[in-house]
Amino acid sequence: NTVDLEITPEIMDFAETAIKFMSISNETNSIALKDNKLEYADRLSVIEKSCSTVFTKNGETLNLHKFVIDFLKPIIHELKSMVTITYSGSRSFIRVKNDDESIRAVISVPEVSFSFPSEDEFNSIIPEESDQASVSIKKQDMETAVEKFDGIFNPSEYRWKPINFTFDSSKDDIMNMAYSDYSAEVNTSIHVNNVVNLSKGSVFSFQLPALVFDGILDVTQE
Repeated sequence: NTVDLEITPEIMDFAETAIKFMSISNETNSIALKDNKLEYADRLSVIEKSCSTVFTKNGETLNLHKFVIDFLKPIIHELKSMVTITYSGSRSFIRVKNDDESIRAVISVPEVSFSFPSEDEFNSIIPEESDQASVSIKKQDMETAVEKFDGIFNPSEYRWKPINFTFDSSKDDIMNMAYSDYSAEVNTSIHVNNVVNLSKGSVFSFQLPALVFDGILDVTQE
């Protein structure tokens, strides 16, 4: 009842994104592989990616822990090729072995309870259409705004904490951004375009960690 899993670039790319949040929460955090999907969830983010590869069968979920990913990264970089790992029948151990057996390892992995939202739960956190506003922001403007926070606060301490956004669609095309701690406070604003207000109200506010911007900006062209 062992399972072989090839660590593909698709898995590692997804893991690199999730690790930004894993390091905040707990070293035993993991990404999950189920059917043809890669998943990650914690109090800051819910990420799911559908892949062309079928990772597991019969609905089983395999956890790929952060410290296993960290162990594999330099090996894959050194070999310049993918590595296949083997889960034991109990799923309590992972064996790592490259083709010429120059690298061999057996890793004991703790049991992790992974919970990913159901489709209904996921949809329930999305605002109703009657309580939404939509705006467009240029990528360069967003990068410039975030740099103002990086210049004041220690990135390792603040980037996972939420920045406060406030926008009044009845007044102007400016969205305000603010964050403060015991030592300093930064308030800045960013120009928005293509404002669509589907709500009866005009004032919107939300919080979003700076780390989330990294993921958004990485996949945004302009």
